[in-house]
Amino acid sequence: MPQTIKEKQTIGGKGNQAKPGLSRRLEHFQVRCALWLANRTGHYSYRKWILLLACFVLLTGGYSGYVLVEGLTGGKGSSLSLSKITRPEHATESGITDRATITHQQYQQIVALRHYLDSLSRDPQGRAEYGRIIEQQPGLTDSLKIIEEYYKRQLINKDSSDGAAPKQSSGR
Repeated sequence: MPQTIKEKQTIGGKGNQAKPGLSRRLEHFQVRCALWLANRTGHYSYRKWILLLACFVLLTGGYSGYVLVEGLTGGKGSSLSLSKITRPEHATESGITDRATITHQQYQQIVALRHYLDSLSRDPQGRAEYGRIIEQQPGLTDSLKIIEEYYKRQLINKDSSDGAAPKQSSGR
């Protein structure tokens, strides 16, 4: 024999995280809606249910088809525009622009920061601080290396365009 709505397990079971009052009100609302629907449709015949189901499927399927066709054909005008994605001329693979220049003062600050991080990582008392810095900025050391390499390439390119021999930097 099938269970009635009141005989089924309640919504506010052990795993429910909602407040108890809200859970009870929600369950009461669901029971009232189910009883109202059962009273309104209890006298429907099998044939009437099939007719209602067919109407529902035709209406929702027709509307879904309409939305699909309108989306593909762009009935009122396309809301999306298609264009080729291009990389700006000055951008490189690393994300650093070719036009960006790093001054010698900025380079010295980067070298000093790397030296400070190295000394923290070697010192037993500084390892905790080093760990916090690396945890907050996980790619910091890699970024510093990339910027240093970029500065060195910048110097080589500058010297080769001047015709002089490339300078050797004092950093890493």
